[in-house]
Amino acid sequence: MTENRSNPKILPWLARKAGISEHRAAACWRAACRDAERRLGPEPGPEFWKLAMDELVARVAAEALAADSASFGFRRLARQQARYWTLPVATFEVAAQTTSRFWQAFNRPLVSH
Repeated sequence: MTENRSNPKILPWLARKAGISEHRAAACWRAACRDAERRLGPEPGPEFWKLAMDELVARVAAEALAADSASFGFRRLARQQARYWTLPVATFEVAAQTTSRFWQAFNRPLVSH
């Protein structure tokens, strides 16, 4: 396998969602490609890429679990707390949109028949 294969475009998003570094996710991708090559051979095809992506998702999930267990649960708690801090912003956004729609509907001219 040539080592110059580029990383998938979903890799940074997947790393952020799992809470691991992009460097660690790239290492998981390279390991997933090596595993797919070992199982299916060096010629990439649809089965190769499906196996590599499935292996990548499994490896990233394992990395996230390892990072969570290494922090004794505080990492997971911190991510949950960060989601709670964004809740008031989302609530305010919905309230502002609702108010704006109400005033737009209220200010429409009356249709004369």
